[in-house]
Amino acid sequence: MNWLRSVVRRVSQRVRARSVPSVPFLTPSTDSENRTLLPRQIRRSYAGKLASLFLVVIVLFAGVAAFEYRTVAAEVQSTAHGDVQQTARLQANQLGEWMQQRRETTRMLSSYEMYDTPSYILNENLKSERAKLPLGYTAIHYADARSGEVIASSNDSMVGERPWRDTTFVSDAGSRFADDVVRSDPYTSPSGERVVAFASSVSSKSNGVLVVTADVSVLESRLETNMNGSFVTVVSEKGTPMFTSGESDAGGLDAESPILAGAVSGKSGVVEREADGAMDVRHLLAYAPSGDGSVVLVYVPTSTAYALQDTVGTHVLLIVALAVVSLAGVGYLLRRITVRPLDELATAVARLRSGELETELEVGREDEFGEVFAGVAQMRDDLRDQRDDADSYREVMERTAAGESFDGSGLDSDTALNPDDGPDSDPVPTPSADGGRVSSDVGPTDK
Repeated sequence: MNWLRSVVRRVSQRVRARSVPSVPFLTPSTDSENRTLLPRQIRRSYAGKLASLFLVVIVLFAGVAAFEYRTVAAEVQSTAHGDVQQTARLQANQLGEWMQQRRETTRMLSSYEMYDTPSYILNENLKSERAKLPLGYTAIHYADARSGEVIASSNDSMVGERPWRDTTFVSDAGSRFADDVVRSDPYTSPSGERVVAFASSVSSKSNGVLVVTADVSVLESRLETNMNGSFVTVVSEKGTPMFTSGESDAGGLDAESPILAGAVSGKSGVVEREADGAMDVRHLLAYAPSGDGSVVLVYVPTSTAYALQDTVGTHVLLIVALAVVSLAGVGYLLRRITVRPLDELATAVARLRSGELETELEVGREDEFGEVFAGVAQMRDDLRDQRDDADSYREVMERTAAGESFDGSGLDSDTALNPDDGPDSDPVPTPSADGGRVSSDVGPTDK
């Protein structure tokens, strides 16, 4: 029976040489697993690796977008602060010019040589001078510095009145040198107008004071900004409100406020403040001295000042969201055209390795995956043919062992027994014609 064992051994060697585990494509490798830092769950999943890559891209993209947003936001805030501060300076300059013009007008009128005339003539002269002044001037009065009584006026109803009796406004003007002009705080005149008065001592009269009143509504109409929701307030050096634009009622500032102290010392600036009594939202407050003993305050909501920042932030969020959606769409498509076929291929290969050679494979694709599937399908068919050949060998061997003769017709040319397969191959004995004796193709040996 040595010849039978030799045949079986040769057949087994052929089958093992062509078995599935020896195919490198089907043999898993663990070398890469030993060289990576990725978690095992991600290493074993192409979809996990793809998702991780997309996640890294999204995080990097979001990080760059956030950095750019912070850069733009800083620039926007710096620009907004500069714009608001510049607005406060312009308003302060405009207020200073308005005050200076009325001071010069008051000083000029007080220097005229008309105050020695009788009061009824002086009234007419004052009316004539009032008519020459531009809009915004409401009246011209000549008053006694000691009593504050109006002696003559462009407004007849004011003669004999003492509208400043509760203040030292007139007496202060009478005690100063002729070149000094005193300004009052805004007040409501007997005629119902909100005015501010300027007084200068009359050089030709020792106790005479000339008072010019100006309508502050004209000034307040100029205290406007082009920023939505903003307004302008003018306060005195003590923080008392003097003028304001629009319908706002911001109030004044604390006399000990650092803002007021800085403005009185000639400085201008801008600060960001939370909601308070002046404005019920977070806002910017710019301040600048007018040079006339008053301070201009500009209030601007941060939603207006930083509108560009909010717009940029919205656009950045939209871009990041669009990138996430786009990558999600790309990932979904890659899953359909890449991950799913790979999963199917891995399942098919696993079934082939387990010996299920009847596994069906999709070979209709025309891309690279189609070529891979076709190659695996061809390998499956080859393994199936080898299995059939092995079965044929087994049947032949069983018949031979039973004493039956065979001619090798059941074997294909590729796998038929051939005693000349190699120098180390064993000779294949064949049964003799009489069915009992065994002949060999090996020559006789010397004894």
